[in-house]
Amino acid sequence: MGPFIVASLPWLILAFICWVLAVLLNPLARFRLRKVPGPTPWPLFGNLLELSKRGEAFALADWKATYGNIFKVWIGPTPMWIVSDPDMSSGPHYRKLKGAWTPLFLPASLQNYCTLMDGAACNLAASLLPHAGAAEMNIVPAFEAHVLQIVVSAAFGVDLHLQAGDPLRTAGSEHDKLMHAVKDVLETAGSAKPWATPMILFPALQPLFRFLLHKFPDAATIRLKQARRRLSNFVYGLIHEERPAAAQDKAPAMGSARRTGVKPGSFLSLLISHSQHNVQLTDEEIFVQAYFFIMAGFHTSSGALSYTMYHLAGHPDKLKAAHEEIDAMGAEFKPTLQTLGSFPYLEACLRESLRLLPPVPATQRYARDRMALGPFNVAPGDMLCAATYNLHHDVGLWEKPFDFTPERFMDTAEVGIKRGSLNTFGEGMRSCIGQNFAIMEIKITLIRLLQAYTFTLAPNQVPLAVKARSSPSLLSPSKGIYINIVSR
Repeated sequence: MGPFIVASLPWLILAFICWVLAVLLNPLARFRLRKVPGPTPWPLFGNLLELSKRGEAFALADWKATYGNIFKVWIGPTPMWIVSDPDMSSGPHYRKLKGAWTPLFLPASLQNYCTLMDGAACNLAASLLPHAGAAEMNIVPAFEAHVLQIVVSAAFGVDLHLQAGDPLRTAGSEHDKLMHAVKDVLETAGSAKPWATPMILFPALQPLFRFLLHKFPDAATIRLKQARRRLSNFVYGLIHEERPAAAQDKAPAMGSARRTGVKPGSFLSLLISHSQHNVQLTDEEIFVQAYFFIMAGFHTSSGALSYTMYHLAGHPDKLKAAHEEIDAMGAEFKPTLQTLGSFPYLEACLRESLRLLPPVPATQRYARDRMALGPFNVAPGDMLCAATYNLHHDVGLWEKPFDFTPERFMDTAEVGIKRGSLNTFGEGMRSCIGQNFAIMEIKITLIRLLQAYTFTLAPNQVPLAVKARSSPSLLSPSKGIYINIVSR
């Protein structure tokens, strides 16, 4: 037995070396994709170093200029297709969950949330009054609290009283603890973890790294776990309280009284009702969907609102046109679902801001089937990235793509915009189902703010300093957005 082991040892060592090289270099994928252009990867790290240093959105934009609309990058040993072409940009489980979301975005539900959004927008406008005529202020934190107030209230039917100056805001209350839990989740979910890089570099060993992260968590992971536990205890409590009531009732009417703590018409209430009367959803699926609703709604809407205000404050002529459109509705105008379509210029300003600074500059998917991508073939399981930031700044798709020109989205001017070139909310069956909710939320907020104030941009903020991070892909102001506020 001894001589056999000794004789086999060189072969075992060779096999181990080959396995390590296969894990680190992924030679089969490199050979398969050898004709696909892209930046030269570093051994082991691939293009991770450049993506981390320069920011995903900006690195991909620079590489597009060199390699074209379709190229590859390496995330460690894993290839990712980058697609910046509007012409190239769902299974049963996805359809089940999307069906559960649908009731929230029907007209009756949107009308209910219009009242919620308008109340929050009026509170936000009132909270800015002490800053009118005073020193410049960073508007981003106020917008983040405002959006978080709306998405959490919409998700759970709970008013957390997050906005500055709210007389009902009580430190140490259950709602205050819930608010801190949500904030902790939002702040730590995308933060760097000690095992994140090893998991990317050694995908085959991810189960081991997840086990080690569970056993030896860092401070950020501990904070995230505690916040998720507080949030899940709260949500599961509401679910368990609501299910018996939902079993006795039919789908709750908007604004109807309910014995439980779940507000009728809230996202959670509609999910439970849908589960009870349509497609069965587990408690875990309901919790995950409510959790995702908050995560997705917070970053995108607060970013879109901040960037739109930045562009309006920095372009007095555009701000004047938006003011005139709102003033034409009268001093006592109150936005409703039916009247929000009366502000085409304001919506054009929003869409142009989302084109210039998309809060989510790239989205990743995995290929389900073999498919053609231009002259190349994509294998099942390959990672695909739709580079939204690249699409939005392509000189072949947009005239003067780096200028703030809302007029390009007005009336006949929009006819010349190629389908798929504005990818803020995605395309096709996987487009963002909540886009009408988000647009309504932002338009109502802007209407209330512009009714009360005019804004100017503080100096030294052009261009705006932004940071582009990955996992998830987000574009956010790195130093805030400082504006001057003047009452009208």
